[in-house]
Amino acid sequence: MLEKLGFKRSLSKEEEIESLAKRMDRVNRDLSKSSLKGLDYYDYTYSVAQATEELGLDDELVWQLIDDYIAQIIRTKPHFELLLGELEKAERLGVPIDYGKLRDLAHKNLGVAKNLRINDGITLLKELHKSDDIEHMKHCLDALEACAVRLNPTKGYDAKKLLEIKHSL
Repeated sequence: MLEKLGFKRSLSKEEEIESLAKRMDRVNRDLSKSSLKGLDYYDYTYSVAQATEELGLDDELVWQLIDDYIAQIIRTKPHFELLLGELEKAERLGVPIDYGKLRDLAHKNLGVAKNLRINDGITLLKELHKSDDIEHMKHCLDALEACAVRLNPTKGYDAKKLLEIKHSL
């Protein structure tokens, strides 16, 4: 009845988180079967046990660090997109392309992924770091965000909402 009057029921936070997780899984699945087919990252499942054992930290601390990693990936995605836009513009104008800033940003994020033994993130960030194909890098970035959200959809949702709020101010 309310929908007929133009009102929509708002999704609960849990429903929004579930929707985000499904959307990110679809992105990952689609990219892993098409433009990122050879990267073999999609079926990866993170194991906190490896990180806790190798780093000598307890599970709770590793999960806190993973949550920070998720927020970092989501926070830096707009910066990656800005840099990719600048690279596209340089390519269109036929001027020399400088990948330095983008590669520096990928390298910083790669260090965190390596420290936490997040293998899908490592794979995608290495691709971002070495590729000269802007379209391929865009796909890697989308997959990277989706992989980060997969680690903890609630943290991914919270980070995305916080970013939305910051951009609205």
